[in-house]
Amino acid sequence: MTEIKNSEQLDTWKNNLKEAADRLTFHKNLSGLELLAKAKFEQCGFNPEKPEEQLNFIEQVNQTFTYMVTYRAVEWLWKNGYENQEFSLNLGPQSGYDIENNNIVAEVFAAVSPSNNGKLKSDIGKVVGKETEEEKKSKSKYVFYTSPEPHKSNFKELNGGQVCNDTKDVTIVYFPLGELIEEYKNKA
Repeated sequence: MTEIKNSEQLDTWKNNLKEAADRLTFHKNLSGLELLAKAKFEQCGFNPEKPEEQLNFIEQVNQTFTYMVTYRAVEWLWKNGYENQEFSLNLGPQSGYDIENNNIVAEVFAAVSPSNNGKLKSDIGKVVGKETEEEKKSKSKYVFYTSPEPHKSNFKELNGGQVCNDTKDVTIVYFPLGELIEEYKNKA
């Protein structure tokens, strides 16, 4: 579990993620299958948390976009009623809520489509289903995600996210993929 305390710490993590992505190079002399095998089985990627550490490329892809959503979610929470609060982040393959503190629980994902493999429905179930009745009443529940297109729901703009309250007891926040990519392209 990683603790996030302030925007300076978050900026460091965001810069690490960008540095890891910028280290990638592709080998032009490989066939398509050789390239796919390298991406799947070799340590040819870099850890988004620690860019100096090599990582399987497929894991880097998965972690990079999930971390981008996680970092944006923390910023969104700070702008929407949770100013100056610390959050625990379960980055990578860790159990527990992806983001949590005494006031909120949240799941985060990046997918081709929010309905892909039932991911949105599954994450809504996670934030609703794990708590006691008293905890359910005291904590706000969120699902944050990105994909090329939002889920077909009634989203409205709210402080840098597309918010949907169609789901009982859970606020769903969509961050457009293009906006996330643009943010990192513009980092030094």
